[in-house]
Order: sequence, then C-alpha cells, then structure tokens
Amino acid sequence: MERIDTLLTMQLGPDDVLVAAKVDFRDDATGAAIEATADEAERRLTGRYPAIRYVFLDPTRSLPGAAGTARDTQAQPSEDAGGEPDPS
Repeated sequence: MERIDTLLTMQLGPDDVLVAAKVDFRDDATGAAIEATADEAERRLTGRYPAIRYVFLDPTRSLPGAAGTARDTQAQPSEDAGGEPDPS
C-alpha cells in the first residue's frame, strides 16, 4: 500500500462504526496482495476497536498532484454549525 487518499468514519449506532477508505496500492500489487492487505487491515482495526463493525477499502489510483501525503478531506466546522470561525 502506498497511501490512503481518503478516510471516512461513520457512527451508525452506540457500538457500530463504519470505516471506509480510498487506498492507493503500489502499481505492481496483485489482486491477491490487495485482498490480503484489506483482510489484515480489517482484522487489525476490529481487533483494536471492537465498535468497528464494517470496513470498506476502495483500491484507487493516486489523485493528480498527490505528493506522498493524504489529502485533507475533513470538513472544518462552520460558525453556522456552532464551530469556530475559519481563520483563512
């Protein structure tokens, strides 16, 4: 695996969490290697955090202009939603 471009979590209930990620694998990764990596990621996540009930990984190509770090896809709180003002 090269990097995770997008990571999303969703609280479905008191003890139910969904994790979804767009994952950029090495170009030479085989289908079997991708499956094994996905299985290992799910096993480790659910082993450490029992509330995680669902793990979905989407193998995807890197986004244009990606420079080795994941994109910032986290929404910033707005003043309308009770968050702090955005300093930018």
